[in-house]
Amino acid sequence: TNIFSNNVGIFRSVCRLESEIIVATLLPNREETKCKQGHGFSIESCVAAASSVGGILRDEEFEVGDWTTTPPGCFIEAADKAIHFNRNVDGINAGYFQPVCIKEPIEAVLLPSRSGSKCTPYHDFSKEECIAAALSVGGLLRDYNLIVGDWLHTPYGCFVQEKDKAIHFGTNIDGLNYGGFQPVCIAESVKAVLLPARDGTKCTQGHDFSKEDCIAAAASVGGNLRDGKFITGSWPDAPPGCFIELSDGAIHFGMNNATVNAGNFQPVCIKGPVEATLLPAIPGMKCKSGHEISQEECMCAALSLGGNPRDDQLIIGGWAHTPSGCFIQEKDKAIHFGTNIDGTNFGTFQPVCITEKAKARLLPSHKGNKCAEGLDFSKDDCIAAALSAGGYLRDGDIAVGDWSYAPLGCFIKSSDKAIHFGTNIDGINNGYFRPVCIPEPVKATLLPPRQG
Repeated sequence: TNIFSNNVGIFRSVCRLESEIIVATLLPNREETKCKQGHGFSIESCVAAASSVGGILRDEEFEVGDWTTTPPGCFIEAADKAIHFNRNVDGINAGYFQPVCIKEPIEAVLLPSRSGSKCTPYHDFSKEECIAAALSVGGLLRDYNLIVGDWLHTPYGCFVQEKDKAIHFGTNIDGLNYGGFQPVCIAESVKAVLLPARDGTKCTQGHDFSKEDCIAAAASVGGNLRDGKFITGSWPDAPPGCFIELSDGAIHFGMNNATVNAGNFQPVCIKGPVEATLLPAIPGMKCKSGHEISQEECMCAALSLGGNPRDDQLIIGGWAHTPSGCFIQEKDKAIHFGTNIDGTNFGTFQPVCITEKAKARLLPSHKGNKCAEGLDFSKDDCIAAALSAGGYLRDGDIAVGDWSYAPLGCFIKSSDKAIHFGTNIDGINNGYFRPVCIPEPVKATLLPPRQG
């Protein structure tokens, strides 16, 4: 407590960092493992960062060198946790060193418990991160502990035992998943979606993964390398691009764009952004002309809105009681595609439509406020317009009425944002409703270049 005392040289001060708080993560000691570009610590920050993840100074010395067999930048030697910094940017980790990297926001994904299933390179969680990551995907701590072991029959790194969700960390880098364990991995930055194994199914244009990205993308949705190999070829009965074989989850890449899926393969596609809107299950509800989603795009679009492929299938039929095009059955979210252009929604199906680009204008809730002449939305267009302006469907439906105290046409109730449509041409807004109107074109004028 004496602010005038001086250190005589046998004490080590513990200080608050002047710069931002350092949050570090420790990567596993695998060959070639290193920090991602832009996520390495400087030599000045290395000691503090490495100490925060369990590193120590061997003989009180910070070891700095120009090694070829260690990762570049800040790292810890796995054997004794000694903190090092390698100035050689071309250094390659021989497998005995753990890089210390800047921790970025991470999202975990739980892979299926297939034989051989494991995280892709650079997508392993460290031992220190394992508990938080596994808890976020449904894992549990058996007896409040992380179970650590050097097992041969489990994957290396963080995983969850399938039968009881117990969180484990395997330290054996040669461990092989025998099939009862679910690896917990860092989610890919580019999200993948697995389409069902159905005749003709393939990724929509622009949502294909490249050959280079296929392994990581397919592994993130449960694929695996059969006998450790990435299978590429040109098969007439398989889809083009990245896909998984239904029978064993083996990752493939089809080189021929003209091939057609015979139904035994699941395309791996880039997930979104699919700009789709889910309309309510109301009798007669359907997509506006020009906003229908094609059969090829239906699965991706409906999945992005919470749809569920029943038995991993897109259900197709020429029903008279459903809307034409892409839709979701309300009771179980099953994804369908109706081929009957004269089909009429009986009220239990939710059309999946292309999102309208044009936004609606929401007027304030002033007394007497209403849309200008010619800028009213029709009843058919009201739901989509009001949804785009922040409204919602109370009890899943639009409220329609002949109110004298509400404006004519489409509007939102101020108190709860419920979407309404007024049919009374003499209705006058009492100040509790916000008219939803077609945006008026902006009219501009150019003034002459006069002084002042």
